[in-house]
Amino acid sequence: MNRPPKYPLRFLRWFCREDYLDEIEGDLIELFEKRAEKSPTKAKRRFVWDVLKSFRPVNFKTFKINNWAMSTLRNYTTVYFRRFRKETTHYLVNILGLALGFMVFFFVLMYVYDERTIDTYHSKSDRIYRVLCKRTDPGGEVQHLSVTSNMLSEGLKNDFPAIEETARMINLGSSGFTYNNTQFNDRNYAMATSSIFKILDFKILAGDPLRQFSGPMALALNQTTAKKLFGDEDPIGKVIDAWAENVEVIAVYEDIPGYSTYQFNALYVTKFDQFRQIDEEFHDWMNSYESRGMTTWVLLKENASPESIMAGKTKSWTSTSKRSRSRCRIFTFSQ
Repeated sequence: MNRPPKYPLRFLRWFCREDYLDEIEGDLIELFEKRAEKSPTKAKRRFVWDVLKSFRPVNFKTFKINNWAMSTLRNYTTVYFRRFRKETTHYLVNILGLALGFMVFFFVLMYVYDERTIDTYHSKSDRIYRVLCKRTDPGGEVQHLSVTSNMLSEGLKNDFPAIEETARMINLGSSGFTYNNTQFNDRNYAMATSSIFKILDFKILAGDPLRQFSGPMALALNQTTAKKLFGDEDPIGKVIDAWAENVEVIAVYEDIPGYSTYQFNALYVTKFDQFRQIDEEFHDWMNSYESRGMTTWVLLKENASPESIMAGKTKSWTSTSKRSRSRCRIFTFSQ
C-alpha cells in the first residue's frame, strides 16, 4: 500500500491549526491515494507540493510564547533605550565601529571569493598555463613581463612532448571595421591563433572558429557585438571590411563572464605566418623571436608535469640578444 511521504505529513501536522487539520489532511491523503494508482512517484511529488500550498497564514496554529522569555526581552529593550539616551555618543561609536567591521569583513570576503573564482570556469583550468618572462637588461635591470617572444609558442610545442597545445594572442585595444558602409569602432579586440579555442572555454553559439578559412584571418564575435552589427541576421559567413581586407565572420560566442581576466568583444582568428599580404612590417614583427608583445598559452597533456617543462633548457625557453637576456616560466592561469 502506498503511503504519503512522512516528513511533509509531519510538517503539515506541525504548522496546521487543529480545527483545520483533519479536513486538510484527509483531503490531501485522498488525493494522494487516487494519484498513486496511476503513478506513486508523481503522487508523492504532488503531495509535497500540496502541503507547501497549504502553508498559509490562515492555516497556521497559534504558537505559545514563553512569558518569561518575553518579559526578559522587554526588560533588555527598555534598559537598552534608557542607556542609549544617556550615553548616545558612546553607543553611536560602538554601532559605527560594528558596522564598519562588518563592511570590511564583507569586502574582504568578496575579494577573496573573486580571487578564488577568476578564470576557474575553464574546464581544463588545471592544465592551462600562461608564460611569464624575466628579462635582464645589459645594465642589470630586471623586468617581469606578461608578454613573451612572439614566436615562443611555436618553439615550445616542438621542444616539449608534454605540451598538448599552444596558442599566442595579442590585445589590440580598440579596433574598427565596416559593414554595409557603416563604420563600427569598439574596444577590447584581440588577435589569436585558432588553437586558443582548444585551450580556453568559449561557448560557441554559431559557426565554428576551428574551421578552415581563406586569407590570413577571420573573425569571431561575441554575442553583443554580433547583435550590434547584424541585428537579427545570421552573422556566419558575412564579410566585413577590416584592416583594408575582406574578413569573414566564422563564429559567434557567448559574452565572456565578468570573472575572466581577458575580456574581448571580438577575436581575429589569425594565421600569423600569412599576415604579410595585409601588413608586411607587422608580419615581420609578429614572426620574430626578438620581438615581444604576445601572450603565450600552454595546455599540458593529462598528468604532465609542469616542473619538467620549467626545468627545460632549450633555445625557445631561454633567449639572449644584444639588448637583453630572458628566462621564461609557466604559471597556472587561474592562480
